[in-house]
Amino acid sequence: MNQTYLFFILVFVSLMAFGQTKVSGVIIDKEFENKISYVNIGIKSKGVGTVSDENGAFELIIPKGFENSMLTFSHLGYEIYSINISKINESLTITLVPKKNVLEEVVIKPKKTFQMGHRHSEKSRRGIFSSKGISNQVGTIIKNRKSLVLKDFNFYIYDCNYQFLKFRLNIYDVKSKKPNDIINKDEVIFKINSSDKGVFSVDLREKDIIIKDDFICTLELLEVDGLINNKSNSIITLSLKPDKKGISFKQLISLDKWSVSKGYFLNFWVNGYEFE
Repeated sequence: MNQTYLFFILVFVSLMAFGQTKVSGVIIDKEFENKISYVNIGIKSKGVGTVSDENGAFELIIPKGFENSMLTFSHLGYEIYSINISKINESLTITLVPKKNVLEEVVIKPKKTFQMGHRHSEKSRRGIFSSKGISNQVGTIIKNRKSLVLKDFNFYIYDCNYQFLKFRLNIYDVKSKKPNDIINKDEVIFKINSSDKGVFSVDLREKDIIIKDDFICTLELLEVDGLINNKSNSIITLSLKPDKKGISFKQLISLDKWSVSKGYFLNFWVNGYEFE
């Protein structure tokens, strides 16, 4: 069986190791004081990071040597916040300030629908999404020369090794051939069950996601629960397309560097309405 491993990350070594520090806390909205789920937390480009849970709580081990680094908190819809780790007590409350977004007004032509991306086919191969942590992402580039409002995002599932998984769909513009800024203004979070197989579609019609150039779609792992087969290191098996011109991307942990994988596209595709 031909399989490609999308990525694999190692868990941190034991907290007992000399010099490590555990930081924990909760993240809240400064305006409404509600807890913020799934905030990306990390030391930028250093492979140290995590994501807050559904209740805004987080826990992160800071390795030796990063005591004076900046810990960054990033979430769609909020201003980025950073704090020097040397000023952090073991438990803290972080408040994020909401962004004020102005949405672009568009005129939709609902009779004209376009599909683009890399659709699953009989020639597709299995790609193993394997991880021992959360907040990691895999994605692929989709070429585009039209002005579209996205209708849906689609991918193909061979199997899921957990009772349920929770993912966040991020859609990025492209800079220097890598993911840059997130295009979608609202979060797109969805749940996959162990029974979900075949084409999986995510409805985007109420998200007002506007695409005008090439873009990159990624799946970010947020939560796992209910291991089914402890003999497999796969979280979920997705479809991919071998291609000499193929480019896909990996981010092993929150706010880390992006790495590029060549030779295949993940089978991600979208449908969208043209607009003026």
